[in-house]
Amino acid sequence: IFTAAIALEERKVHLGEKIDCQGGKWRFDKTLTITDTHSHGVLSFEEVLWQSSNVGTAKIGMRLDPAVHYRYLRDFGFGQPTGLNFPGETAGSLIAPDRWSGTTQPTFSYGYGLSTSPLQILMAGCAIANGGKLMQPLLVLRMLNDQGALLKPFEPVVRKQVLSEETSSLMRESLKGVITAGTGKK
Repeated sequence: IFTAAIALEERKVHLGEKIDCQGGKWRFDKTLTITDTHSHGVLSFEEVLWQSSNVGTAKIGMRLDPAVHYRYLRDFGFGQPTGLNFPGETAGSLIAPDRWSGTTQPTFSYGYGLSTSPLQILMAGCAIANGGKLMQPLLVLRMLNDQGALLKPFEPVVRKQVLSEETSSLMRESLKGVITAGTGKK
C-alpha cells in the first residue's frame, strides 16, 4: 500500500489504470522472477491492491525515482525509531538508494528487503488512513494520581504530512475493495 500511495501522490499512476500482471509471474531480470500467489493478467490499479499483486506493485514501484521512493519510505517512518524510546527498540533497516542493487526497488515495492517493526507498519498505515499525517505514537492517553485527578495529558502530535489529503482519501476508498472483493474478503 505504501508504494501505491507514493505512486498516486507523485502522479505516476491513476485510479482505474490497467497494469499487466503477466499471469502472476514476471521475470524482472536474470536473477529475479517476481511471482503472485494467483495468476492475474491485466488488473486495474485498485485490483492490484485488492489482490496483493507483487507483480503489479513492482511495476508501479519501478515508475518512481529511487531517491523519491526512499524519501517517502523514510517519511512513513521506516528505517528509524518510532520515538517511543522502548529499551531495545530497533529502527529497522531501510538502505539508501546509493546502495541499492538492480533488484532492490522492485522488491522494496512490495515490502521485501527491508526490516521493520509492527509498530512502524501500523504508524505508516495509519498515515495513509489519517489524511496523510504520520502521527507520533502514544501508549498513554493521560496520567492520573491515586485520587483520579489529571496529572498530565498527552496530546496527539503530527510528526509529518507524508501524503496529501486527496491521496489519503483515494487510498482509503481503493483499499475498501481488499475486504469486499480481494484477498481480505474471507
